[in-house]
Amino acid sequence: MDFLFHIFETFSEITSAIGWIFALAFCVSLVILAILLANSMQRLKKYGCKAGLARELKSRILESSKFLNMLYRGNVHAAEAGKELMHILPDKNKHLLFREFLGRFLSRPVQNLESQPSLQSLSDEFAIVSSIQRSVSAIRSVAAILPAVGLCGTLMGMFRAFTGTDFNDPDMQNVMTELMMDFGTALWTTILAVIIKVWADIWCSFGPQRQVSIMTDELVQLKYYVFDVLEQQPEQTQTTPPADTVTVTPQPEDTGIVQKVEEQKTVDSKSKDSNEDK
Repeated sequence: MDFLFHIFETFSEITSAIGWIFALAFCVSLVILAILLANSMQRLKKYGCKAGLARELKSRILESSKFLNMLYRGNVHAAEAGKELMHILPDKNKHLLFREFLGRFLSRPVQNLESQPSLQSLSDEFAIVSSIQRSVSAIRSVAAILPAVGLCGTLMGMFRAFTGTDFNDPDMQNVMTELMMDFGTALWTTILAVIIKVWADIWCSFGPQRQVSIMTDELVQLKYYVFDVLEQQPEQTQTTPPADTVTVTPQPEDTGIVQKVEEQKTVDSKSKDSNEDK
């Protein structure tokens, strides 16, 4: 309780120093930054990953012969694919981007990946990554406005200090109080703006931005790992004749006819050879 009272007292002092207009501007900026940060961190918790996940998933895929067969043939039902993905990615609430990516490989309608440009370009996955990146960029944009707000407060404080103070007042204590209030506005607006801007930049660089970079790298690595696995697909020998090949099995009753036709062909060929000798 004392801690909250101390925070409220400090906030009141800063508000009285910078004025309620700038205090409201900083409060709105902090609320917007908090919402954007919470949104980006929540999405990264669902879609993000740690470094080295792609290599770990590759080893799990190679260890599962059933998953490999499903990956080779494609056109797997969604329920069957989800059941098998539980062995590769056990946690349903994490790594959703990689789960959806592998699920799209399993459910692809054709085996030939050249007919699946969305899988080759990772269009669906990069759309999610881009949306998270936009949230991070929005945080940086809001933080970039704050130094301008601080500079505006500095200019207004200095302007009021030199033009709004009545230096003819015989009570010098009132004069100094007004000067200190105006200088406080000029000083605290800049200090708060710089602190929030630096904090937002550091947080984005070592927090969301770093995780987005790791997620993008691991996603691209997993794509090439899966492509390598599919290129090593064992060739399957055809056990059935082609559709345009017709195999005719002679029936027992046709055997005599076939023999007579062959004898007649033999006689004709012999007579032809004798005529040529003459």
